[in-house]
Amino acid sequence: MTYREQPFEDRPKIDDAFERIRTLHLMRAAVVLLATITELQLFFHFTDANIDSRIYAIWNAMMPHIEVAELYDERYKDLMANRGIRP
Repeated sequence: MTYREQPFEDRPKIDDAFERIRTLHLMRAAVVLLATITELQLFFHFTDANIDSRIYAIWNAMMPHIEVAELYDERYKDLMANRGIRP
C-alpha cells in the first residue's frame, strides 16, 4: 500500500516513523564513517589538524546513541587509549 493509499488519519504516524527511520540510518552511516576515520588514524597516526582530539570529541558527541556506545566500548575505547588518542 502506497502513502497515498493510506487513510488520511494514519499519515502523521507514517511521517513520524519515516523521520525516525531516516535519522537512525543517517546516524548509522555517520558511525561507519567515524569508525573508518578512527581506523585510518590508528593505523597512520596523522599529526596534523589536531585529529586525535577531534575524533575523540565526535565519539563523545555520538555516545547518547546505544549502538554507538556499544561499538565504542567493544572496539575503540581500549584501542584508542592504547594508541594515544585522547582529548
